[in-house]
Order: sequence, then C-alpha cells, then structure tokens
Amino acid sequence: MEVETCRRVVYPWLCDFNRHFATQHYMAVFDDATAQLLGHLGCLPKDIPKTNLGFADVKHEISYKKEVLVGDLLLTRSSVVRLGTKSFTYRHRLIRLGESEQECAEMIGVAVHFDLIRRVSLELSDAFRANAQRLISL
Repeated sequence: MEVETCRRVVYPWLCDFNRHFATQHYMAVFDDATAQLLGHLGCLPKDIPKTNLGFADVKHEISYKKEVLVGDLLLTRSSVVRLGTKSFTYRHRLIRLGESEQECAEMIGVAVHFDLIRRVSLELSDAFRANAQRLISL
C-alpha cells in the first residue's frame, strides 16, 4: 500500500540551466517524503530530541524516468518494500499530475534504526514493524 507523502509545484528557480527540475531538488522532495513516511510509521521528527532515536539513511538509488519541467504539479507516494531486523527499505514514486499521472522518478532507500547518542544501530520496535507491515508493497 502507498501513502501520499509530498506535493510540490516546479517553479523556475528549482530548475537547472537546461530548464529541468534540478537534481538537488529531487533529493529535497524525497527527503521530505521520507520524514512524512516515518511519521506514518509512528516516528515523528519532533520526538527525536526526546528519545535520541532516529534513522540513518545508508543507501539511495534514484531512477529518473520522465523529464520534470517548470509548472509541473508533483505528488510523491511512498511505501515500505522490506523490513529487516534493524533496517527497512522504502520506495518513493514521484508522479506528475495532469490529465494522466506519469511516474517521473523513483527512489529506493534503506534506513537503519539508530541510537543518536551511542551511535549504534538498534532493532526496529514492534510498533514500528506493525505500522510498516501495513505499507509493504511488492
């Protein structure tokens, strides 16, 4: 199952010298989507300072499928792909809205549950696993 994790409009100042959505801004969209996805999984960014528990991204793989241009309306849908003991793999799909939806990019990421003080990985909690199980898509 996928959840909506981000909406954007492509403004001229977000584009590179070729008038395409700049690579750095794809990462900004995917970073926002990851924070929203973690919220869906019960990990709110505002709680991190209280618990000192977070996630460390250890891998990103981006596939660019269609050009994204000024004026495009974008939607990101996200899902969990795999649950490990201490990590999970997730997918973000960046979609152009219009007469028909077009998938323009996809990011597959791996994040490790992490103790921010001790700097060690931790097992995923049962609550996290239960929430993530709802969003697993193959």
